[in-house]
Amino acid sequence: MATVDLVIRAKEYLRLEFAPEEDFDLELVNEYFEHPLSGPGENAVFRFVSTLGSDKPETYFVLTGKPGITNYYPDWGLSLRDLLAVHVATQFYLGMGVKSLHPAATDARHIEQVRALTSEKLGRLPDQDPVVKELFRIPATQNDPEEIHAAGTCVVDGDLHSFVVGDVPSRLFDCHYPAHLAWRIHFGNLIADDE
Repeated sequence: MATVDLVIRAKEYLRLEFAPEEDFDLELVNEYFEHPLSGPGENAVFRFVSTLGSDKPETYFVLTGKPGITNYYPDWGLSLRDLLAVHVATQFYLGMGVKSLHPAATDARHIEQVRALTSEKLGRLPDQDPVVKELFRIPATQNDPEEIHAAGTCVVDGDLHSFVVGDVPSRLFDCHYPAHLAWRIHFGNLIADDE
């Protein structure tokens, strides 16, 4: 069972961000004791229902841990694994100074990567040119060069798919996600699988 400290930490974050007077009834969804970026420590995923500024109550998740960041996410209908991946990628994004850029034009290299990806995964080429919605620039480190990842959409046989290509192993989703979410799901899973 998640410690009282994590419950308090999650509630304090939510009160600071949204509603100082709200109690936030948190339901423990999962706890884990190894974070891919922060290392060993107690971590928890809580579900809660709140209006958070909208007219109707909606489901959200708050993830917190020691060490690590605390952040909340809407219920996007993700698996627990993908929700954790989004959290890991968000922590990486904030900690590494990743820059999100909206491309003026789609790089021909990314179009060719998407074509190769759809051909490999679906046996077909996209119905039209893929659209890169967002670029993610990961700064160079002492051991690694700068990377550019591209996330966007393509249509194959009338079905809309999201993709992530670039200086990263490529991924084609069977459905559509906003570019920032597709990148976080994919990159967070790559980080978690590498550990």
